[in-house]
Amino acid sequence: MFIADFFDFIDTHAKKYRTKLAMLILSSTVAGCFEFAGLSLIWIFVLLLTKNSIETPFFHFNNSSKVALFLGIAVAIIYILKDIFMIAHINFQNMLLADISDSIFKKNYSCFISQNYLTISKIAPSDKLRILDNSLTTIINGFLGAVLSFFANSIVALGIISYLFIKFRATAIIIGLFIFTIWYFESKYFKNRSKLYGEKSHIAERNKHNFTLSTINAQKDIVIYNKRNNFTKEAYKLQKISSYQKRKIQTNLQIPTYITEIGVMGAFVLFVVLMLLNNHTNAELGAGLAALAAVILRIVPNINKIQNCIQGINSTKAELIWFKNMTSPIYNNTENTFHTNEKLPFEECIEFTNVNFCYEKENYALKDVNFKIYKNEFIGIIGPSGSGKTTLFNLLCGLFEPYSGEIKTDNKILKQNDIKLWQNNISILSQDYSLPFDTVWQNVALEPNAKANKDEGRITEALKAANIYDEIQNNIFKNVNELSCGQRHRVALARVFYFNRDIIMLDEATSALDVQTENEISKSIESIKGKKTIIAIAHRLTTLKNCDRIIYMNKGKIVDIGTFLELENKHPTFKELIKLSQF
Repeated sequence: MFIADFFDFIDTHAKKYRTKLAMLILSSTVAGCFEFAGLSLIWIFVLLLTKNSIETPFFHFNNSSKVALFLGIAVAIIYILKDIFMIAHINFQNMLLADISDSIFKKNYSCFISQNYLTISKIAPSDKLRILDNSLTTIINGFLGAVLSFFANSIVALGIISYLFIKFRATAIIIGLFIFTIWYFESKYFKNRSKLYGEKSHIAERNKHNFTLSTINAQKDIVIYNKRNNFTKEAYKLQKISSYQKRKIQTNLQIPTYITEIGVMGAFVLFVVLMLLNNHTNAELGAGLAALAAVILRIVPNINKIQNCIQGINSTKAELIWFKNMTSPIYNNTENTFHTNEKLPFEECIEFTNVNFCYEKENYALKDVNFKIYKNEFIGIIGPSGSGKTTLFNLLCGLFEPYSGEIKTDNKILKQNDIKLWQNNISILSQDYSLPFDTVWQNVALEPNAKANKDEGRITEALKAANIYDEIQNNIFKNVNELSCGQRHRVALARVFYFNRDIIMLDEATSALDVQTENEISKSIESIKGKKTIIAIAHRLTTLKNCDRIIYMNKGKIVDIGTFLELENKHPTFKELIKLSQF
């Protein structure tokens, strides 16, 4: 039942909004009271027009144009007030939904940023985007908004039905059973269809989203290999499938409206027959028909809205389940995200003792790894593809935790609570570096809110150290999209110098560069040799020859550790690896 899903969602994602949500739902009773009062006055108003006078338990009305005018104005005022109230109600509801959406987005984004790196790396980029954007929007509007609208319209409909029940009890019960029977079978049929179409639409939308993201990443290959038509056809096919499923959902949402109208008209005819069989006077019959017409006019839109809400809720069921399954492990594996500038002392060495690591149980990516890296050493890491270089790199950065064994700094075991303090010693430059902002300044400082005078001198020095300052014409606010690939790479290197940390981690930092840019970056790195601890995954000869020692790896194990010449003379496979890397 969607009610259970609703409360489960609120407990997980919107606990602090429970009071406001309760107020929103309860406030719908005001609209229901307006409906009840308006219909009651309509009954009296019609009787005044058809009889000389009427009596109620509380008042006696003579047939008077003034009284009729007063009642007509009162009815109009009641419904105007009701509509004004509903406008305010809807505005409050949308504001609340926006606040909940913003809160969930912030929570999800924060979890991604502070997530256990191993956990987050297993989630596809397209799924990350869906969690933060498409899926969240669908759930907020298609599920949460629909449930709130269901409550509001149900309460209003209850107010209308209550009037009919009080005024024409027996007749109302029979008509109610008639309408309920139609509505039950209608909902039963369309509910299953909504759920099925929702699941298919979720799959179709996800496939389209994944393909679109892949296309963006592969644009260069598509152009070079002349595959534009193939990709266009596939994209169009996926779009057609997605549109087809959405069309079926929309059609399934709209059909019940007309079935409801047929049922209501049948109820109207049944009401007339029952009124005649009960020998009501013409005046009472006329007033009853007028009241019923008013009821129909008021309740049909509500019933249609309720049905649309139910169908919408059912069609988003698959998205809700997917969202829950994707976010649960993220929430459960979030790391401690305290902020501090304090650093873990690093004066002597980093030491790995019998370190093992596996992505899946008993499938070791690293096995029995032992070594020491001393402060201000320049260490290279080399090995064939799949040898464990990147895994070792991530362990050194504190992004992974060892499955077994110990990592020590200055003879102190690196524990979970020390990770952030350890990472405050590290600057990193990887092959797939990121420049997420517009200007050089923002990307060097990794700061989205640029201020003209903040750290300008420090940024200038970092750009000079990376040999890029003169090329950007002394303009630290230059847009990075105007730079060449090599210049962008050196902006990323400037970030390393800007943060000025004791350990520099380089992951294939020059592998995709032209010779000139590679030499410039190599010179920049060479300038800090002996002043910083440098650890580099590399294959390029220029980088490896500058290393004090090289860790040579194969199949998750360390084959040997030594200087370039020592490894070249000792291991033919190392020599062959160097030859291959020069092509």
